[in-house]
Amino acid sequence: MKDLEQELRRVADEIIKLVCEKNAQYGDAYFKLRDEWNTQSFCVRIGDKYYRLVNLVKSGQHIMDESIEDTIKDIIGYCMLEIRYMLSLYINSSIQYPMISLIVSSIDSSMMCCPRAFAFA
Repeated sequence: MKDLEQELRRVADEIIKLVCEKNAQYGDAYFKLRDEWNTQSFCVRIGDKYYRLVNLVKSGQHIMDESIEDTIKDIIGYCMLEIRYMLSLYINSSIQYPMISLIVSSIDSSMMCCPRAFAFA
């Protein structure tokens, strides 16, 4: 079980690094669009990734230098960004999100690598 935990932490760290790099390259676009378009922006991005994943699986090939693994990492990254967005709403308001409070209580310091993406406002 220890090996599984170590491998999952390695993968999570890799995804966190990727998300932070992309967040910097895109100029905080996820959070800006999320503010502007609400939940729809998250759903559209996940939908795009889902259909890319379906096409990759059906074709069994890379599409535009993207692999199945890359696409899954992108989906996880967007989910992490959305959780972070929801955390900021929870922390900065009186809105109660029971599942988010569990996340807040167990958040790992390794997610504090990007000032905007993972820093609490």
